[in-house]
Amino acid sequence: MKRFGSSGQSAIFDAVIFLVIMLVASSVLFMYSSGAAWQQDASTRAEESLHAQRALGALLRGDAGNWTYAGLDNATINTTGLSIEASLVQEMTMLAGGVPSAHFIGMNENISKLARALLGDARDWALALSDGQNASLIVISDSIASLAELPAERAASSAVCPSLSGGGDVTITLYVWRH
Repeated sequence: MKRFGSSGQSAIFDAVIFLVIMLVASSVLFMYSSGAAWQQDASTRAEESLHAQRALGALLRGDAGNWTYAGLDNATINTTGLSIEASLVQEMTMLAGGVPSAHFIGMNENISKLARALLGDARDWALALSDGQNASLIVISDSIASLAELPAERAASSAVCPSLSGGGDVTITLYVWRH
């Protein structure tokens, strides 16, 4: 077996030291980059939740517009001057009482326009109303027809409003997700 001279041993030693230093440096870089990606995902989720919360608050304070529909006793009900929150609670009460959902199409289209303006085109959304007894009586959305179609990656914000009929509270939930 041939022996290396001192210059050969020195070169191999230098190469091994260089390799160890590069392994440590690349490990540190890898750990930092994967940690930063995880923090970015958590930050994005927190931002989406905050965005949903702010959008729901603004949406519920918005004006329902000037819509009329026949109520439970066939009396004409006008939404002029009502907030969207009050209009949705009223709609929930009327639907539970047997008023057809077709009576609320104009008002729900107005709510859709306002939600689209608040959330922009980069996000899809769904507004769900439930009264505690039913999973969801109303779903208003541009992109889905039922809550079963909601994507797994989404943010949500809810508001609980007292019912007009004195029954259970009405929960209004805004779901927001990116296309």
